[in-house]
Amino acid sequence: MKSVFVLAALLLTTLVSQAQFLQFGVKAGANLSKVSGKSFKDEYGLGYFAGGFVEIKLAKNWYLNPEVQFAENTTRHSAEFKNIYQNLVNLDTLKRIRLHYLNLPVLVGYKLSNIFSFQGGAQFGLLIDKNKNLLQNGKTAFTDGDIALLAGINVHIKKLRVTARYGWGIKSINDIDSKDNWTTQTAQLGVGFVL
Repeated sequence: MKSVFVLAALLLTTLVSQAQFLQFGVKAGANLSKVSGKSFKDEYGLGYFAGGFVEIKLAKNWYLNPEVQFAENTTRHSAEFKNIYQNLVNLDTLKRIRLHYLNLPVLVGYKLSNIFSFQGGAQFGLLIDKNKNLLQNGKTAFTDGDIALLAGINVHIKKLRVTARYGWGIKSINDIDSKDNWTTQTAQLGVGFVL
């Protein structure tokens, strides 16, 4: 996973050095997330995200939008979790699960007008705070990283940015075994400001 971060940093450095126009900003907002799989409830939990972004103009209507985010994903287990992992589960810790990620979304945007743009791309997430006590034997339940596909819209009003996007995890984050495939889904609504 660390090699993905290094490769992304090298690619970003190359693109920035050849960019025609560059803007930096900060953003924050709501992060609705869920983990799909039999072990978790089919509902979204409310978390947050905060970080910085760069807008790099590539052509007339095209721009690159890499970001760095600290995000909290929340979820709750289903009754199936106890059935699937009955000998491993620490039942006292299963009320609400909070996962903290350092995310690196890299999106390509297309401006439909001076105000609206569509975005699509990928997000690489590094889990920085695990529920270490989720399992009785002390083993962690979640993998160290996540990879997701993103799509969304951006509203540009002078220096203000309003973003809405959805992410689909494409990698299982189950680090226990392969009995249940756990993938993430997130919906973000955020506000940013170009510095």
